[in-house]
Amino acid sequence: MKTTVGSLRIVVLGEKKVGKSAITVRYLTKRYIGEYSSGSDFEYTTVVNIGDEPVKLEILDTSDSQDGLTESTLRRYQADAFIVVYSIADVSAAVAVQTELEKIHRGRQSPRSAVTILGNKLDLEHFRQVEADDFRPLAQKYQCRHVEISAAEDFSSVCSVFEGLLSDAFEAQKQRSKNVKRRRSILGNMSRKLGNMFKRKSLEDLLLKRRLSPSRQSARRSL
Repeated sequence: MKTTVGSLRIVVLGEKKVGKSAITVRYLTKRYIGEYSSGSDFEYTTVVNIGDEPVKLEILDTSDSQDGLTESTLRRYQADAFIVVYSIADVSAAVAVQTELEKIHRGRQSPRSAVTILGNKLDLEHFRQVEADDFRPLAQKYQCRHVEISAAEDFSSVCSVFEGLLSDAFEAQKQRSKNVKRRRSILGNMSRKLGNMFKRKSLEDLLLKRRLSPSRQSARRSL
């Protein structure tokens, strides 16, 4: 088994009863379980392949939206990627998407964090209360994807959402790593140049002291 080359963390956000847990478990196990009842966040850990690279993946399935800056709520917005879920058959859940996007924007660790707005329950199309076009301005403002799926009916679409998000997050992580290495290289080069300058200066000072030392001057006069 290959050693993992890194780790990624996805946080799944959204109101109650929009299908956050169903989407998460569907991706991890391919099984669909329609009913969940929990007042706690759940964290899952697995290993996925992104390209040919094995990567440790953590998924935080949040219970519902929370107010206040507690330790648990702050941890929600410390991730490489986010999925903000709403139900296409629930206006209030759709309205809450903007609130979550604002929290992500304020709290995330990196401006490169990948975000997907995910409309769930396409199987309830006949009860639709919000349109896909309603989210276009938000997707443009926060530079994120917007997708609609049915976790109940289609595993492949759920899988595609996670794979696309993981790919974006992994590329962003690699870019951040390159930037850090580049900065370290620049600082290292500057440090070496300064070190060489000080060494040359010290050598020049030493030679000058030797030329000006009284013993050398006396020796020259005696000759």
